[in-house]
Amino acid sequence: MPFAHPAARSQPQRRRALVTALMVSACLTPLAVAVAAHAQSTTTDTVLKPLTVQGKAGDGKQSPTGPGIGYVATRSDTATKTDTPIVQTPQAINVVTADQLRQQQPKSISQALRYTPGVSSEIYGDGARGDFLQIRGFNGYDSIYIDGLKSDNGLWTYNIEPYGLERLEVLKGPSSMLYGQNEPGGLVNAISKRPTDTPQHEVEFQYGSHNSKQFGFDMSGPVEGTDGKVEYRIVGMDRQSDTQVNYTENNRQYIAPSITIKPDADTQVTILANYLRVREPGWTDQGFPQAGTQTYNPNGTISSSTFTGEKDFDQFNMDQVAIGYELEHRFNDWLKFSQNLRYNHITGDSQETYGTALESDDKTLDRATFAEHVNINTIKLDNHLEADFTTGPLRHKVLFGIDYSHTSNDFSYGAGTAPSIDIFAPVYTSGATTLSTYESDIQTVNQIGEYLQDEISWLGFRLLAGVRHDNASTDTYAKIGGTSTTQNDSAWTYRAGLLYLFNNGIAPYVSYSTSFLPTSGTDAEGTPYQPITSRQYELGLKYKPPGWNALFTAALFDLTENNVLTPDPASTLFDVQTGQARSQGLELEAKVSPAPGFDLDAAYTYTDAVVTKSNAGNVGDLLPLVPMHAVNLWAHYKLQNSFARGLGLGAGFRYRGSVYGDTAQQYQVDPVALVDLAMDYDLGNISPSMSGLDIQLNASNIANTQYLANCTSSIACYYGAGRAVYATLAYHW
Repeated sequence: MPFAHPAARSQPQRRRALVTALMVSACLTPLAVAVAAHAQSTTTDTVLKPLTVQGKAGDGKQSPTGPGIGYVATRSDTATKTDTPIVQTPQAINVVTADQLRQQQPKSISQALRYTPGVSSEIYGDGARGDFLQIRGFNGYDSIYIDGLKSDNGLWTYNIEPYGLERLEVLKGPSSMLYGQNEPGGLVNAISKRPTDTPQHEVEFQYGSHNSKQFGFDMSGPVEGTDGKVEYRIVGMDRQSDTQVNYTENNRQYIAPSITIKPDADTQVTILANYLRVREPGWTDQGFPQAGTQTYNPNGTISSSTFTGEKDFDQFNMDQVAIGYELEHRFNDWLKFSQNLRYNHITGDSQETYGTALESDDKTLDRATFAEHVNINTIKLDNHLEADFTTGPLRHKVLFGIDYSHTSNDFSYGAGTAPSIDIFAPVYTSGATTLSTYESDIQTVNQIGEYLQDEISWLGFRLLAGVRHDNASTDTYAKIGGTSTTQNDSAWTYRAGLLYLFNNGIAPYVSYSTSFLPTSGTDAEGTPYQPITSRQYELGLKYKPPGWNALFTAALFDLTENNVLTPDPASTLFDVQTGQARSQGLELEAKVSPAPGFDLDAAYTYTDAVVTKSNAGNVGDLLPLVPMHAVNLWAHYKLQNSFARGLGLGAGFRYRGSVYGDTAQQYQVDPVALVDLAMDYDLGNISPSMSGLDIQLNASNIANTQYLANCTSSIACYYGAGRAVYATLAYHW
């Protein structure tokens, strides 16, 4: 964890930070202006990369669930649940396209979002067990969706394999009006690969750092003899790998079949299924003592490869099965019905040995054990009607929906002891560890929500307004003790936005949105806690230059979270809901694919996230795990007409400012700058007999910089991912 000694922040510091943000904004503005100037002299016959059109779009436009073109996605249904151009959506949304995923080869959702503004990913380092991230200063790993339906919460969040994705989208700010209970910072929506109307096939082999071996395949196309009415896709992956930590592994097998059936021109149903098996000995996202990682230790520096657990005890095993469908039926040219459903089942067992204290010799680490077992079943269902009509000069796109969520979790927690270990010369004795169950519950959560939204168009104006009501209940049965508790919550949430689209592609907008999140427990009077609520004001600008495959976005936001738990001054054993946190900031992004072979993603984030009300004496302190400044830049170019035609070169730069790991600002880690590289080559340029064969090399943190992702206490500092190099051989036909 970061060390303490934080000085109180002053107003001059904040002014300097804001000046820095505005300077970066000024630097990006000339780029946008240059693009606009070039666009005026560029015809619309610009040659673009080939695109396999998928999903609902059949008129040549991009699909809201498709791969995008280069790094640019122009449409999305995450922000509105309707097929809407991103430039006409009055809320910030960022998309990682299929090309960017393929060129960067991420192993997790956290890695895939490394270059996305407003997102702090890999906050616990090189952990493979979950996608722990922050969005606009607030928790984001409890707000991960797949195909528009929420995943499960906690450590056992629906584990998503990037190889099975078509794209990733991040919707910024409170989004309860469409999605129900949610964290205030935003949500991540992972879009699965879906059947295609043209045949495409891929087989790949990968080998790299930590003895990583991976095999993947992706087969898709129409089923013969069905006249295009039935399409299929099957995606699979097998990975066997060690990690940067001794005695730990990252092993998983993934299979995802899907089929689309089109019985007539107005009806389409896509069945999506997947199975993920995870077997991971060890614990990669382990904490180390501050002495020896960040501060001086007379015994030396603790290696990032040191394993602080027990090699025959620590493990993470999970089996995950999901099946569902997306149904769409158009009654006529103005009324459409959609229904999304997914059933998900997770069984998991986890046990770990972790450090509790470093003794006075600065090398003996006292330890304890923890275990968890879960059996989770969830059903997610979303129904909505979409009506497109006009009233006088106004064009409406009205959405009315009802969604339902049911989660049943049979879980247990255990804890125990483990012998101390010399962290500089560890000797493992797993037979001496103990475990005993201290909690075993069955928790059932049900939520039903009704929402209404209208998108109104008039001339260049786009008005978006919506309202939602939710009822949520949580029933918990404690198997130890035999007691039962029930908590019921309800909330109204809203959103409104106004945007004006100029003919030159510039679209300024303003928006307001709210969210709620139920909180378990009671205060000293026995009164159940109210849901945490949040509200956001956002002022933004989007620019889609005519004739260019590019999208520029800028967003200023003011986000406040209320009803935050803070210590009860009258009773130290309880909390009261008088706390408040506020996050203000600026996000800039340029997604540009202006010419064949050239792609660019540039982003800057300024976030001032602070505690504004608290009984803990930390008013004015920064929220943990949130850097004030972050800069991300990734570019890739494939040579088109030179002697090295078909050679692609990519490079990325990631800067993250200093981060506090705790709300008391006792532990802080230094800024870090990392460089990533990539190279790929189409072997068909050597010989026609090798057509379809590609080779790719990816290297992240090429300088092998050893850094701390964060520190949350004196014995919980987390190393970031070191250098990782992977070579991939793929065949496409």
